[in-house]
Amino acid sequence: MISDMTRNKIAVLLTTLLLCTLTASAQEGLLGKAKRYIDSANGLQVEFELTMDGETSQGAYYALGEAFYLETDGLKAWHSDGSLWVYLSVNNEISLTHPHREDLLELNPLLNLDRISDKTFTVTETKAKGVTTVKAAPKEREEVEWIMLTVDTDGKPLSLRVKQRSLEQPVMLKVTHLSLTTSEVMKQKDFFRYTQNKMPGVAVIDLR
Repeated sequence: MISDMTRNKIAVLLTTLLLCTLTASAQEGLLGKAKRYIDSANGLQVEFELTMDGETSQGAYYALGEAFYLETDGLKAWHSDGSLWVYLSVNNEISLTHPHREDLLELNPLLNLDRISDKTFTVTETKAKGVTTVKAAPKEREEVEWIMLTVDTDGKPLSLRVKQRSLEQPVMLKVTHLSLTTSEVMKQKDFFRYTQNKMPGVAVIDLR
C-alpha cells in the first residue's frame, strides 16, 4: 500500500505534468491543440524541471497508451498490463500492486481527462506576448486550490504551477522537452515494466 504522503508526492509529480488539459474548459480550439501534445497513443516523452519546497529536481515521463514510466529524484514508477511498480529511495524498496482505477487516476493524469470540465472547475484565460495563461480553480473544496498553466500559440505547455492546501508554496513545473514519439528505448521489451535487473538487490513488496 502506498502511504498518503507518497501518494501526495506522486500525484503532484504526475499531475503537474499533464494538467494542461484544463485548457479544455477555457477554449475548444486551445483544447485541441493542447491534446496533441499529451496524446500518448503513439508515444509521449516529457522532460521537466520540478520545483517543490524550494528544491528543484529533474524528471522524465514516458508513455505509450496507458503504459508509462516516470523517473525523478527519489522516485520511479512503472505501469504496464495492469501492474504497477513504485520505487521510493527513502525506503529502498519497490511496491507491486494491481492498482484500482482510483490509484491510476492519481498516478496517470491522462485518465483524468473526462473528469475535468466546466462543471468542476472555474477557468479564466489571459494572453500576453504570444503566451496564454490559464488559471483553473475547483468549484468545490479539494486539496488543489488552483492550477496555473502557460502555453504557447500552438497550445504547447511551457510551465505549470499547482497550489495545494498542504503546501505553503505552489509547485512549479517547467517543461524542458516534449515529444510525441516513441524512442528505440521505449520499444524495448519490458521498458514499461519493472524487472529485477533494473535495480538489483532492491526488495519487491508484492501487495497484489
